[in-house]
Amino acid sequence: AEGGEIRCTFFNEAVDKFYDTMKEGSVVELGKGRLKTANKAYSSLKNDYEINFGGEAHVSPVSSSIHVGDPKYDFKPLAGIESTDPNAYVDIIALVKDFAPSRNIVTKQGKELNKRELTLADDSGCQIQATIWGDKASMPPSTWESQPIVAFRGAKVSDWNGRSLSTGAGTVMKINPDLPDAKKIRRWWDFGGQSTTLRSLSTNPDGTPAINDDVGGMNTADF
Repeated sequence: AEGGEIRCTFFNEAVDKFYDTMKEGSVVELGKGRLKTANKAYSSLKNDYEINFGGEAHVSPVSSSIHVGDPKYDFKPLAGIESTDPNAYVDIIALVKDFAPSRNIVTKQGKELNKRELTLADDSGCQIQATIWGDKASMPPSTWESQPIVAFRGAKVSDWNGRSLSTGAGTVMKINPDLPDAKKIRRWWDFGGQSTTLRSLSTNPDGTPAINDDVGGMNTADF
């Protein structure tokens, strides 16, 4: 049977209580949550509902032999981002053409976050600036030096200096995923793509690549 996806959010004491249990890729059983209508402003999932969990929640790991499948992607070529509405969520798979050093940014709420700028390219002939935050940004430079293929599930589109992308708390990032699209982009890059003149979707008025230092209206929930 085809599986489904739903967003779950933990609040207050549930955050620390289940932090070590809820690891990416683990399989868990959840109970005593509250079903509510999904807030599409913070979710890229197509599910109309989401579940909130408080201190009374039940979360327990189940057998590691159970496999529930990988995330379902609906990849959009970078060329299609130009006509995508700002604040929309998209799935992207692209090559990391370049990266900047990680830096600390303070949000309007006074929260300090690590950020890193990536320049992504794909075989649609475009490149775009993507900002990754938190633990994703703190990964060592060696992660990016080999120009890996990266897949984003639920990256947010911004109209900052053209078009750019940003990750949030709900964004899933996979590096060098074992996917046909990843192999296709790697072949394109190795056999001519790296010598192609790419059209940048993220530029300053003077034509230089954009570096996004503005957290804008972002708040803690975005991360």
